[in-house]
Order: sequence, then C-alpha cells, then structure tokens
Amino acid sequence: MTIRSRMREDLKAAMKARDRVTMTTLRTLIAALDNAEALPMDDETMVRATLETLERMSRERADIERDSHWVGALGLSNDLPRQTLTDADEQRILQREAAERRAARNDYQRLGRDDQVAQLDRELEIVEGYLATE
Repeated sequence: MTIRSRMREDLKAAMKARDRVTMTTLRTLIAALDNAEALPMDDETMVRATLETLERMSRERADIERDSHWVGALGLSNDLPRQTLTDADEQRILQREAAERRAARNDYQRLGRDDQVAQLDRELEIVEGYLATE
C-alpha cells in the first residue's frame, strides 16, 4: 500500500471517529503531495494548456451532458498533466511538512501558547507516522 493510499484509509477512519486534528493534518499532507505532482509551467505554457483544456471540454460538452456518468470512466477530466513522485520525493515532502510543524511549535512554545503546542505535537506525531524509518 502506498503512503497516499494509507493516508486516505486513515482519513476515512479519522472521519468516522470525528478526529478533527487527524482529518485536517491528513488532508493537508495529501494536498501537499498532490500539489507537488503539478508540473512547473511558465505563463505561456499555462495559457496554452488552459485553452486546450477549454477547447476539449467544449467539444465534449454535449457528450458529457448526455452521458455524465461516463466522465470519470473515459478520463474526461480537466486536469493538467502531472508528474509522478518517487517514494523519496514523497518522503522529502513529508519531512518538510514535519519541519514546518516543528518550527511553528517552537514559535508557539516561546509565546507560551500551550494549546497550539499541543495541537502541533499531535500533528507532528501524525506526520512522523508516515516517515520511513531508516
């Protein structure tokens, strides 16, 4: 099972348990991984890709409206191309997420915000649960 698959399963369990900290943390981690898959684009490439997507959607609109249940099955999404992350890439992203939480935790601790420190400790524990042990 991939890290992201495990996160999604854990997110479902957190939703059932109504565990807000875990839900929020997992959604943030999944979004960070998803965002890292976006290909870097300059303005011209972004405009061209957007126009191509709009043209394709316009051509397919009648079919989509008529057969909306086929949209996902036929791959008719408006997503732009994505890159595939390696396990090492995912680990680097998770390490960065953990480092950001550690830094924020230290800042809140200096300010005497024990409530925020406790929440960030929980978030950090969740993030570290997905980091590979070496």
